[in-house]
Amino acid sequence: SGLGHRARVRAESVEPKLSVLKKVLDDDKRQSIVWCGLDKESRAVKEMLGDTAVEVKGADTPDTKAEAFENFQDGKFPVLVTKARIGGHGMNFQNSSRMVFFGMSDSWETYYQAIRRQWRFGQANPVNVYLLLSEHEREIYDNVLRKDKQAQRLKVKMIALLKDYEKMELQGETMTKDGYEELTVDEANWKAMLGDS
Repeated sequence: SGLGHRARVRAESVEPKLSVLKKVLDDDKRQSIVWCGLDKESRAVKEMLGDTAVEVKGADTPDTKAEAFENFQDGKFPVLVTKARIGGHGMNFQNSSRMVFFGMSDSWETYYQAIRRQWRFGQANPVNVYLLLSEHEREIYDNVLRKDKQAQRLKVKMIALLKDYEKMELQGETMTKDGYEELTVDEANWKAMLGDS
């Protein structure tokens, strides 16, 4: 029902998720990333995997984080355990093609960016993404999928608009209507733009 409740549900579902995670990772010897959201999750996963995993925590120094990420990229560890807000933006992990979300947050951007760490230019294999969720986390999953559908619709619409714009530009035409008119609000001494589309 709220962030505190969602964190509590995640914390209470760590043990059952560990047994599922073990089955997923025992599937073969491919490198994998396990995205955690709570310190309790990260500690439990690292403890279960032992020396086969490298864990990157927020409290680590920048040099320690960089070394751990590089060691994973170089294949020195089969599993990277970290939070998406630590390693889920701007990193290149094409060396790996499997990831496991050990629970989810409501952030579609975090979900999207974490997947793009592996699914990016230079990836030679299909990327397999696993979501370990308790039934109590269904609302979070549904929320992220709803946001994903919105993002896909926006992407399609943006591509269509850019196509039309580029076509007009190539033909030497200019767009004459921007769909907005200006309205001055005198008493507040500021301007508001009202759109008609």
